[in-house]
Amino acid sequence: MNLVPQSKQNWGTWLSEFTAALRGEVKVADEVTIVTDSGVRVRVDMVVRNFFTGALRFIESKFGPSAEYQPNQRTGYPELMRTQQGTIRTDKLSGLGIRSGDRIGIDLQIDGWNGFSDSLP
Repeated sequence: MNLVPQSKQNWGTWLSEFTAALRGEVKVADEVTIVTDSGVRVRVDMVVRNFFTGALRFIESKFGPSAEYQPNQRTGYPELMRTQQGTIRTDKLSGLGIRSGDRIGIDLQIDGWNGFSDSLP
């Protein structure tokens, strides 16, 4: 984990990583692409793994009152929260035995920081 973010736009992900560490979670990958059952592609900011249980959590971080969801996030994130399943489209998790094309359980968390107020349907 970086001690301080390199730019203002990275503050949200830094705060999310810091609070994940306080929960006993360690970042295992950045910018992981997931495809929902209906075919919507989204990219979460990070994936963390619980040090004690090994459980994965997929985190999207938004920082500031002007931050917004992208159109695919408005559709894809509610679906991932509802189904809790998705297909991974990267090999960034291959060290954990998860390959591109694997359909896995998704525990999605959205962190809003510093006045973020956009909401999902």
